[in-house]
Amino acid sequence: MKSLNIIKLAVLGGCISLYSCNGNNGNDGGKDDPVKETGYGNPEYTYSMSVELMTDTTGPELQSFVHATNGSDWLLFSGRTNYKKTDNGGLHKMTHSDYARTSFPPNSFNTNLYVYNIDDTTTHSCTSEKLLSDMKQIWTSVAGSDEGKKAYLEMLMPKLQRVFRCSNPEVTQDDTYTYVIGGYGPNSASDTSQYSTFNHVARFKTDLLINYVKGTEVPDFSSLDSKWYDLLSFGEGTNLRATGGEVFKIGDTLYLCGGHNFGGGAANGQKYQDAVYPFAVAGSSSDPWALDVQEGSVITDISPVSDVTNPASDNTSKMRRRDGPIVPIVYNESNSLKKGLTFYGGVFMPGPDSDLRAWDFAIYITPEGTTRYAMDSANRQSQNVYSCPDFGLYDSSHDKVYTFMPGGIGDGTSDTMLSPFANGVTLATLDVGTMTSTYENATCFPFLNGDTTFFGAEAGFMLKSGMDANMFTLSDGSSSELLDVSKIFPAGKTSVDIGYVYGGIESKKKSPGAYSTGYGKNISKATGKIWRVTVSRAPLELE
Repeated sequence: MKSLNIIKLAVLGGCISLYSCNGNNGNDGGKDDPVKETGYGNPEYTYSMSVELMTDTTGPELQSFVHATNGSDWLLFSGRTNYKKTDNGGLHKMTHSDYARTSFPPNSFNTNLYVYNIDDTTTHSCTSEKLLSDMKQIWTSVAGSDEGKKAYLEMLMPKLQRVFRCSNPEVTQDDTYTYVIGGYGPNSASDTSQYSTFNHVARFKTDLLINYVKGTEVPDFSSLDSKWYDLLSFGEGTNLRATGGEVFKIGDTLYLCGGHNFGGGAANGQKYQDAVYPFAVAGSSSDPWALDVQEGSVITDISPVSDVTNPASDNTSKMRRRDGPIVPIVYNESNSLKKGLTFYGGVFMPGPDSDLRAWDFAIYITPEGTTRYAMDSANRQSQNVYSCPDFGLYDSSHDKVYTFMPGGIGDGTSDTMLSPFANGVTLATLDVGTMTSTYENATCFPFLNGDTTFFGAEAGFMLKSGMDANMFTLSDGSSSELLDVSKIFPAGKTSVDIGYVYGGIESKKKSPGAYSTGYGKNISKATGKIWRVTVSRAPLELE
């Protein structure tokens, strides 16, 4: 495997150091350095990340896709790809009279399901048409002679096609299921003249779907096992029509965070969510295709709350955000840590299209808090504000959350159409005690072979197999989505591989939006490149 000359970032409390590494694992062999101690009586550390291109393998070329993991298997579907090597799956165009069809070509939507195994680098695939055909046969056997149910299933199938023909849906998974919400794409497979943002909620049994795609488990229609009833279920939510947001599951509640309704049916062509929408889902034993969706009390800065669905709310809401890093955190409520979320960056602030600006301050979502959200404008984020992957660590000894945001869009400078792509990384350090974040930046993705290619936009962060056992556990016994530094860095260990950055947009131009099109040969495309992600720490030495 090729080792790259990597620039690493080490940050803590406003101290930043840059140093180079040539494939080094960061272990100093037990060097006895003086360590700064805090008032907690615990050593203080700097944390850093590095990436290494896996040159011996690539996955399917996808960006803005659904992704879930089960061990070393990656489940991948939806999103956009490069149709017959035309490189038309890159950044969308910015302006055109027929914006949807020319910016998001119908043939650039990926309609296959893939299972990629990161250990043995094998790829299995099947078409969404095959899956839906089998699901229809499974459900029809349940419907029996009920003509009403069979008619409903006929009506349902075109809606299910949208789940597999959309870009930038919201996705999350728990121990059992993968949840896919919304997304943007053609209204139907047969009519691609109209594009919309969808409000569906699809729930998949993760391990069973992976085995189905791999062909290791297939339904026997002569003697159907009831486990297949749980493979896929579908519902819709009135206020869950979104693309470019994120979704998280805390306890039994799902939280749709940010995003917008874009395209056909949206007021003025676009309406931001301006909110976080909690909702819960429940399956049906009698109708296995049905998923009941119950929306909860909205979290928003719009007052009165009922005005959040009014297009005018886009002009005033600071939650008017999409395509930014929305990340898991923990916060303190009544002397107990709870799971929450943070909006970092995101686009766009209210204003004319000629002056597009990203948000540069954080919003903390605290579902069990007194106010349920809090603004933090103490410090400003200048880079990696748009469409970058992310992952987080929690240091309980110092009550800090470290969120890494590599690549994506936003290098701290302005552009006529969009801030340029960035190969750097932003490290946001959240002090849970004060609920304030600080930001530091450094180089992350290297330029390969002397070129100027940019990575990370609309990519996915894929956790390494087994790493989920190292998540920080709260006092109620539930796991967070933050890696616990005390688990991943046992005594003497200074470096650990935690996962991978996969897929996304590979851009040959720093500002592809400034060209006649955002994609195409030598401009940008969907990529299948995989980068190994290593996190390191070092003691903060006494001066």
